[in-house]
Amino acid sequence: MARHDGETFEGAILDVDGEEYYDCIFRECTFNYGGGRTPVIVHCRLDSVRWRFHGAAEHTVNTLANIHSLGGWHRKKVESVIALIRAGFDDNQPGLYPKH
Repeated sequence: MARHDGETFEGAILDVDGEEYYDCIFRECTFNYGGGRTPVIVHCRLDSVRWRFHGAAEHTVNTLANIHSLGGWHRKKVESVIALIRAGFDDNQPGLYPKH
């Protein structure tokens, strides 16, 4: 786990679990996230960045997709999680990382 300040990454494949990025630029990079500690990405510019989920993160995404496909109440629950993500988190929501 490392802290990166003001770095520029081009065409890089980065394992982002637990990494911290501040004021960085990413161009045509791939972020690999396996479900470890959430990466911190603050005041960064992301141009054509792709996310690749693997391990626990991939299982979580697949589980949410499967629950969503059940329709009805299940779909609404997954959509409520997505709404929380879109709205951003705050310190009053235990268990969720705050908006940076």
